[in-house]
Amino acid sequence: MFDSIDITLATVECLLAITSIAGNSLVCFVIIKNRDMRTSFNYLLFNLAVADIIYPTFLFAYSIYRHSLNNPDVMPGNAICLSLRKLAGIGADSSVLTLIAIARERYWAVVHPLSTQRKLTWQKLKVIIPGTWILAALIKSRAFVIQSFGRGIAVRSCYHFWNDKELQKAYWLIFVAFVGISSLLMIGYYSIVVYTLWFKRDDQQKRPFQQQTVLKVRKRVTLMVLTVTTLFEISWMSDAVIHLLRDFEVYTISDVAIPIAHTTIALNSVVNPFVYALINQRFREKMKGMLCNNSCQSQGSIHGC
Repeated sequence: MFDSIDITLATVECLLAITSIAGNSLVCFVIIKNRDMRTSFNYLLFNLAVADIIYPTFLFAYSIYRHSLNNPDVMPGNAICLSLRKLAGIGADSSVLTLIAIARERYWAVVHPLSTQRKLTWQKLKVIIPGTWILAALIKSRAFVIQSFGRGIAVRSCYHFWNDKELQKAYWLIFVAFVGISSLLMIGYYSIVVYTLWFKRDDQQKRPFQQQTVLKVRKRVTLMVLTVTTLFEISWMSDAVIHLLRDFEVYTISDVAIPIAHTTIALNSVVNPFVYALINQRFREKMKGMLCNNSCQSQGSIHGC
């Protein structure tokens, strides 16, 4: 049954899911509908937008479903709970892997711009994008792998109750390791990128006008994805710390802390389209144009657009 906290979280998650679907769908349509936006880098943002739609949507569905069941730990209720939770997790993990790919692309584009071997090509993109989803699905299967090594382990799909505490710790240690390694990779890439763009002394003012324009574009794009990555890492690290403190009994964690952490990750999925619009002028103009065209078509006129 729902209590006041559950209702509040469910309401927030519903609003986040709706806003995420609207905002990230707009990002996807901008990239698809405009030929000049169909770059290999923007298709990474397209993949990130799809992942950002999946996580809050299935998180909300999972939250509603598990509170609506009279006995969520009995088939088929637990199987549906498991599916909803895993689908949400796959979206979140795919976001992390996509952000790593974006950080790597920024590193080679800024630090080694003349390197053709490391350039993000369409052929590589056909491997990277499906790879983020396949690897995310494999990461989310860790519960089944860990269960196969234990006896009498009952993982209740809706409420995460484990009979074996040691295997529960192993489960979440893998999650924390994934978050930690991902964070270190992105911090490493962006530290070098930021130093190269903003702090390295190479007489930027003496560069030809065309090179200065390219440099400005690289700074703007890097600032955009760095902002997205920073916000995402803050929410994910908070979730990882909460699980560590709870499962290793370092500190007593409220039952509401983890749902709030998950909602914070969903909030990050909503913020990304706004970051694109605020920092990237091209995205902002394309978004405005598409919204204006849709508004005018719905009114049956193009007056004022």
